[in-house]
Amino acid sequence: MLRFVSVFALVSCAFAGTLPDELDGRIVNGVDTTIQAHPYQVSLQSNTGSHFCGGSIISEDIVVTAAHCMQSYTASQFKVRLGTTEYNTGGEVVAVKAFKFHEGYNSKTMVNDVAVIKLATPVRESSKIRYIKLAQKTPPTGTPAVVTGWGTKCYLTCVSLPKTLQEVQVDIVDEKACASNEYKYGSQIKETMVCAYAVNKDACQGDSGGPLVANNELVGIVSWGAGCARSGYPGVYCDVPSVRSWIEKTAKEFLFYNMFRFVALFAFVSCALAGAIPNDLDGRIVNGVDTTIQAHPYQVSLQTNNGFHFCGGSIISEDIVVTAAHCMQSYKAYQFKVRLGSTEYDNGGELVAVKSFKYHEGYNPETMVNDVAVIKLATPVRESSKVRYIKLAEKTPATGTTAVVTGWGSKCFLFCQTAPKVLQEVEVDIVDEKACASSEYKYGDQIKETMLCAYAVKKDACQGDSGGPLVAKNQLVGVVSWGCAVAAYPGVYCDVATVRNWILETGRRFCALAGTLLDELEGRIVNGVDTTIQAHPYQVSLQTNGGGHFCGGSIISEDIVVTAAHCMQKYKADEFKVRLGSTEYNKGGELVAVKAFRNHEGYNPKTKEYDVSVIKLATPVRESSKIRYVKLASKAPATGTTAVVTGWGSKCFLLCVTAPKILQEVEVDIVDEKACASKQYKYGDQIKKTMLCAYALKKDACQGDSGGPLVANNELVGIVSWGNGCGRAGYPGVYCDVASVRSWIEKTSKELLQINIKTKYILILNIKVNLFKTLNSLNNLQISGRFFDPAAYRGNITVNTWISSTSTTITPGNNTNQFILSHQWATRITLTSILFQSISTQHSFFDLITIFVLIGSTNISIHYINFNFLQNGRSLST
Repeated sequence: MLRFVSVFALVSCAFAGTLPDELDGRIVNGVDTTIQAHPYQVSLQSNTGSHFCGGSIISEDIVVTAAHCMQSYTASQFKVRLGTTEYNTGGEVVAVKAFKFHEGYNSKTMVNDVAVIKLATPVRESSKIRYIKLAQKTPPTGTPAVVTGWGTKCYLTCVSLPKTLQEVQVDIVDEKACASNEYKYGSQIKETMVCAYAVNKDACQGDSGGPLVANNELVGIVSWGAGCARSGYPGVYCDVPSVRSWIEKTAKEFLFYNMFRFVALFAFVSCALAGAIPNDLDGRIVNGVDTTIQAHPYQVSLQTNNGFHFCGGSIISEDIVVTAAHCMQSYKAYQFKVRLGSTEYDNGGELVAVKSFKYHEGYNPETMVNDVAVIKLATPVRESSKVRYIKLAEKTPATGTTAVVTGWGSKCFLFCQTAPKVLQEVEVDIVDEKACASSEYKYGDQIKETMLCAYAVKKDACQGDSGGPLVAKNQLVGVVSWGCAVAAYPGVYCDVATVRNWILETGRRFCALAGTLLDELEGRIVNGVDTTIQAHPYQVSLQTNGGGHFCGGSIISEDIVVTAAHCMQKYKADEFKVRLGSTEYNKGGELVAVKAFRNHEGYNPKTKEYDVSVIKLATPVRESSKIRYVKLASKAPATGTTAVVTGWGSKCFLLCVTAPKILQEVEVDIVDEKACASKQYKYGDQIKKTMLCAYALKKDACQGDSGGPLVANNELVGIVSWGNGCGRAGYPGVYCDVASVRSWIEKTSKELLQINIKTKYILILNIKVNLFKTLNSLNNLQISGRFFDPAAYRGNITVNTWISSTSTTITPGNNTNQFILSHQWATRITLTSILFQSISTQHSFFDLITIFVLIGSTNISIHYINFNFLQNGRSLST
């Protein structure tokens, strides 16, 4: 396996010639330690969890180990465990993307026994994970050092490895001393080796690839030895200073070349170009200063799911972020999130999931042409003092224009221990494409028409800030792409003005039809005018718990709201609220929690049939001048009927920086289902029987108002559903036809009004009974009930009742009735003799009597109850 197994101390350890045959490392005579004491230590493990080698983490996704550890594996066959004292539990287990061992590695002589591993996902520092610095110089003989790992304390005679991390103190023996007559290796010790020795202490099999550390620097990598802790035979390590430049070069190649990303080199690092290709180049802030998110509220951080910042970006609308295409090459939408509104990339602000993204079709990872991508957030984000959408520049600024670039990139690249947590900014001067390609600078024909440069001596954006904003005159003029903070090499950015139309069109496509069928459509008013909630008091806003308006709706009773089914696909009832009675979606009115909702069982997200949902509010809402329940239409209006659609969508869609806070309205004309499917319009057979259209040239409802009301003759005739683009000629807006789903809405509303209680829970039903006649008493009141138990369990229900009146104080009378559910739908049960104290007081017309019913259950879950109140056989309920 090209690995080395040490020969036990009591067994003859003869060399084959002069080669160190079958030698490698486990800790011998070590003591227990913790990962907090050695947070750079990692365990290389087979996919079955077996520890086979150690290693050291030197940056967020780079591990250094021994080349001989890698001889038997491919990248998919092992993982790396970090941040744990015990190799078999805890910490983080991270997959390996790739590895490379030294080209000069010789498995016989063990020269250049070093390998670099690229992790599949970056790892953040913590108390248990710290990147270790590579030593620049071999420490002198006699320097104390420590070697760590999970190797056996007694080598081959021990049955199992210790689970707890071991450490042992040793003294450095440099290459010349180790090859001297004092020790017994002689010419086997090469210039890439360093030794370490302590009587009866060593690193042996199981710890190969692990760290030898002195003065808090990685000075050696466990390589080989003659036996384990044998007198006269020091442990032999790869000398890190002698291979440091190779490690750094390889790490850079892995970080960006293999991912088609580009790594910036610093002013103190040679920044040579490979031929005409800007190889290994991209952005982190160099020589920047601390700033705040309030100063740059458009700045966002793209982060892996474990919280590692890998690129910057700019928010340009409530759910659209612009970044660099090269940032997206290694990720899928579910593998990262966007943090907004925070000065520090690792906490605060809002952390929002990504729904999808798209990078420019013309992006070329070799030339970096069209290095731009658009990200669609899973939930909209409202503006605040820390989050502001930035306008896209329409024109490239002139050479010499002052601009600012921001981000969290390291000030000193790979060999800084951490990137700054605080947002950085640096001022630079614009250098347009022609000037940047001129002889004054050194890029020449690498600068293409979609590129823009910016320059200030020893200032730039380098690795970590790729995708971030270059801003001039409060407009986004560039997206950090590549370059070096080296004299005559400006930073290179994607020129926003040249890709602006693509950004806007891509943003639209996220909300419009893909081909002929809408994939992700939510409505916004296009070319509407300001209105008030008093004019449309049925209008409601559905909002995330963070306050982001994502859909509209219509209130049809005190606690029932109707919206579109596609609005509900991403949410649970406790993840959003409903704002009612407000002209502005972000303040005022009443903000009410949601108890439950139900989508139509026939809803098809592809065809958008039955795009309707009913929401049950957690608390009832009374009517007022700003809140009125709207009536459901019983018949679809005729083609040509004037209707109005309302909502808070942008008047001009993505080109507007923000959605209007003021409620918008637009008048449209009804196009019935048959007419909409005709040749006059362009949808054809996409229009189904549960759909209704409405049309007015350049007027429509587009993204942001889905689920909102289409009203004609003071009735709710449609629910905003979908459309091809926004206000496009020949493509009416498409709505769910309320008349076709009215019976389902009514049935579902009744079901949601009922209770959903678990065993041993208690619910109070407040049932209002309007008495439209004079009553002398409430004797002989009966309650008839129908109960639904989906689990069909047998169990008891206890019903207690009492009564109050708006005009009379009534002493409650209590009655207890028990009955047993024997099958799924209980037969109608009349609870007779529910007698209340006789009331002689005359009740006036429209007096309101409220009967309270206290229901307790055992062994069952009640999902549906329907009560009817009777007196002498006549219903009292309305």
